[in-house]
Amino acid sequence: MAARLLLGVLCLLLYLPPNLVSVAGNKIPKLPPPSHGKIVTILSIDGGGLRGLIPAVILRRLEAHLQEIGKNEELRIADFFDVIAGTSTGGLIAEMLTAPDSNQRPLFDASQIVQFYKDEAANIFPPLTPPNLLKPKYSNAYLRYVTQKMLNQTRLNDTLTNVVITAFDMKQLSPTLFSNYKLDEVPQLNALLSDIAVATSAAPTYLPPYLFENAGQQFHMIDGGVIAINPGVVALSEVTIKKRKNPEMFPMMKNPNDYTKFLLLSLGCGEAAVKNEYSAEFAESWGAMKYIFNLKTSASPLIDFMFDGNMDMSEYHLASLFQGLNEEDNYLRIQDHSLTQEMAQMDNSKLENLLNLENFAENLLRNVTKRWNVNTFRLEEVPNKVTNEVNLKRVAKILYEERKRRLHKMTNRKIQSRV
Repeated sequence: MAARLLLGVLCLLLYLPPNLVSVAGNKIPKLPPPSHGKIVTILSIDGGGLRGLIPAVILRRLEAHLQEIGKNEELRIADFFDVIAGTSTGGLIAEMLTAPDSNQRPLFDASQIVQFYKDEAANIFPPLTPPNLLKPKYSNAYLRYVTQKMLNQTRLNDTLTNVVITAFDMKQLSPTLFSNYKLDEVPQLNALLSDIAVATSAAPTYLPPYLFENAGQQFHMIDGGVIAINPGVVALSEVTIKKRKNPEMFPMMKNPNDYTKFLLLSLGCGEAAVKNEYSAEFAESWGAMKYIFNLKTSASPLIDFMFDGNMDMSEYHLASLFQGLNEEDNYLRIQDHSLTQEMAQMDNSKLENLLNLENFAENLLRNVTKRWNVNTFRLEEVPNKVTNEVNLKRVAKILYEERKRRLHKMTNRKIQSRV
């Protein structure tokens, strides 16, 4: 009996809880799989160009809350989510959150991602660049350079947790999802993160399409916003498919469509308060050219319609899903439609605008949380008037408890297997 007790103590020392591991060995264990827990945790980050600074600021606050709860400043966003999905600028953020360093820890913390936008915005989108109807407004040369410099030779299968990044293959006229869940069946998707970052960010009229080859397959990529500016639905679908094929990974889900076991944090990039001057009367005489580019609005109505409709339908699907299941608290969407026209521009790289976006995000946290009204297609304040900050803290606590639960269960299983 004494020998068994001693062996149990030794095993316990080998598998210390996360807070003790960080002190004794300066190591943070990876998040165990959902089979050790009760929920599937998903982070979704919208596309929006330089407005990606808004979700980056919110993630900085979330990371601070997680570190405060865990009393460990080394904890990172990737330590808490099963899946991080991103489109365009959100895809780049997802990569920066999950790319590993030599010690298998995240290369970047959330504060560094905020600083990245401030440091590199003007290099990716040089200010005062005039629009050009005959070619993309910007080159992607610097974006390729900086992503290769940051992410080096890191590939999709190297990420510290699962990622789902959207893009569109213009040659095949079909979506491309760079998802860890698909690698077993589609190994060609195991591309360099730097290539995926440029691919998902190739916004039509702003940046050129991006052609790259991996494992003998060519990818003719444009921006993932073409299919999903808000990639939350895509992330849910990827988990659902994985559950169907590997039910042992998600035993807490009674069936592949058991969405009551999801925790989804969805971060928007903000939208303009005043949309535009489009109207049926205004567009009555439009031909193809005016739909593509309108001199009066200096914009592409067709792209505006496509992107706004795309985003609204994603929000509709997610809101109706969680509201229909009476699981609204498991879905936190932080988004607002009160940006100025200057802030709403996805390529406005002026320092003043970047600071305005950062301040907007900070103020957004103090605002009352809004939910999508599935009947009016409008955001409305929640009845209890709880702020985004309070809800973000609530989500942080859920994430921390879920991680703690999984690590405890994994430790117990290892102890039992050794005793």
